[in-house]
Amino acid sequence: MKLSLLRLAALAGCLVLATSAAGENWPQWRGPDNDGISHETGLPTHWSATENIAWKLALPSASGATPAIWGERIFVPSQDDN
Repeated sequence: MKLSLLRLAALAGCLVLATSAAGENWPQWRGPDNDGISHETGLPTHWSATENIAWKLALPSASGATPAIWGERIFVPSQDDN
């Protein structure tokens, strides 16, 4: 019994470390806690058309929605030309 609890505690510790090492998911407008606060650190504080840009994507039309981030994916809603 003691060994099983020790294994469970070790597994829980690994999961906590893995979760804290991963980036924060941003599944909805204003973030995971709906307060507009990100707990990420080391992020740029300014950018331009060429500085601190990781990628760009041409959208088919305008959008009034906020992108959502989950894991390694960014979901960018946009309407088509119709």
